[in-house]
Amino acid sequence: MAAKRLHSEFSKRNKCAVYRADGENDFPLLDINFKPSLAAPKKVSDPGAKELFYPLGAFASVNSKPGSTYATLYFACPTQGPDGESSHVMASLFVPKAQTHPGSTPDDRMAVLNDVARGLAEELGCADEAGLPARVPSPTNG
Repeated sequence: MAAKRLHSEFSKRNKCAVYRADGENDFPLLDINFKPSLAAPKKVSDPGAKELFYPLGAFASVNSKPGSTYATLYFACPTQGPDGESSHVMASLFVPKAQTHPGSTPDDRMAVLNDVARGLAEELGCADEAGLPARVPSPTNG
């Protein structure tokens, strides 16, 4: 379904929110969303940012500051949608700080985002060019 409705406008995007099975919490455990993009960002090495970069897709990073819960992944995938043509898809993962497992690592977040993005790339027919491997390689620090 997300493949048919890639949209850059936040209020019109498909969003995947995962909740606890017991229904005890109204807040999602994680949010994943996708949007079309004209290009992937350039990797910028800022030692103070503590950002980890992963060699997958066109751009992949997780902010590794304590308490950070964001992961971003761009992959090559030409699409035609409500916003026109785009050459990439941006995937993002957010885990609310209160929902982050104490032992969770940036690698865990990137593994989840990569797996979901790989599934979308397959659905969109661009898995070969997306560069999303089955296993997430080790990150670099810039």
